[in-house]
Amino acid sequence: MKTSEWFLHRATALALIWFAASEIAWSQESSVWKTGTAFRQQLDAAISLTWSERQLRDGLANLSKTTGVAIFLDRRIDPNQTIELTAAEEPVQLLLAKIGGQAKAQVTVVGSCVYLGPAQSADKLATLAAVRKNDVAPLPPEVKSRLLKTQAWQWSELAQPRRLLDDLAKQAGVSVQNPELIPHDLWPALSLPPLTWVDRMSLLLAGFGLTFEIGGQGTVIRLVPMPDSVVLDKTYSTRGDAADLAVQLKRIVPQARIRTEPGKLHVSAAQDDHDKIERLLAGQSVKTTKAVKPGAGGGEKRYTLTVENQPAGAVLKTLAGSLGKELKYDATLLDKLKRSTSFSVKDVTLDELMKKTLEPLGLAYKVDEKSLEVVMP
Repeated sequence: MKTSEWFLHRATALALIWFAASEIAWSQESSVWKTGTAFRQQLDAAISLTWSERQLRDGLANLSKTTGVAIFLDRRIDPNQTIELTAAEEPVQLLLAKIGGQAKAQVTVVGSCVYLGPAQSADKLATLAAVRKNDVAPLPPEVKSRLLKTQAWQWSELAQPRRLLDDLAKQAGVSVQNPELIPHDLWPALSLPPLTWVDRMSLLLAGFGLTFEIGGQGTVIRLVPMPDSVVLDKTYSTRGDAADLAVQLKRIVPQARIRTEPGKLHVSAAQDDHDKIERLLAGQSVKTTKAVKPGAGGGEKRYTLTVENQPAGAVLKTLAGSLGKELKYDATLLDKLKRSTSFSVKDVTLDELMKKTLEPLGLAYKVDEKSLEVVMP
């Protein structure tokens, strides 16, 4: 084996720190859906995958099995369209956003389920579900218990959404005033993790551009079109200066409207933004990813990375893999690439990351369609 080939094999073995995420074996199927904290952690976990002319529904089904993340594909998104995607060590949530971008869809999270659908529904669905739960809160305890009951949800091949609507209505002891708004359709078999009744009803109606209103002290629901926009109002108790915290939060959730008073934050925002705020206030880290617009490839990729005493060549090998490129260099540079490096960067461009890695070694780089090449400046 040539020295350079030995180094590449050795570098691959040493490249263990990319995005501080562990590798997931795609051949291992998950028999249990992840929920709650485990679900959120899985969305943040980095994985690698390659889709070549992969049908969307088939690809999503496999992704669900291998990650334990349930995915609900909206009926308006073509399930047979093919997706081309190569990714190395990227968070599951970012990969889903990229898949959605190609499929002319957008991603949001409802309970412990990922919804993939048209942007006009995905933008509002999680917030609408949260607003419906607020509507349930003042109802009599026995009604509230039924409407917020959590249970798994599944149906067989060729299920009819009108019948699914009837089943949900019976479970909650409610009558639906205008079920005729749900047209005849046939859905593929699906299994979803435990979700509240409100979340299940919200997911069912989303594919028809609908939500629901609760009446009769929780005994009647009426199907209504999704509103043009919706926000959720919440108040958070804080420690320390609420105004300082509000400034920090605005950087993470710029679309949120935040009002402060001593010890409190009053926030009007989408549910996705409230999720981030709650995680930050609980002391958890939040990874922000820019939404991938439907039909778009997304903007310039940014990198956050901490390297501690690792061979520079191992770092470059992993980086090249994440770009889907071959790492190339002249054998005379091998000694420099064996040197250990340590650094930390946050939200930087590829060029900034490469300079951080290579400039201390007196090296530079070039990138083309197939390779990432290390060169002398």
